[in-house]
Amino acid sequence: MNTIIPLFIALVIFGLAIFSVIMLIKNMSKKRFIKIKELEQRISDLENNK
Repeated sequence: MNTIIPLFIALVIFGLAIFSVIMLIKNMSKKRFIKIKELEQRISDLENNK
């Protein structure tokens, strides 16, 4: 019984770590996607102003 509880705690910590890494990657890719969209909008605005 004493070995199950630390193992469970380790699994929970491990799962949280993986989850936070996945969320970080998602947020980074979303920010990059928004930046690319803003750049495309800026470029099209510049082309329309010519």
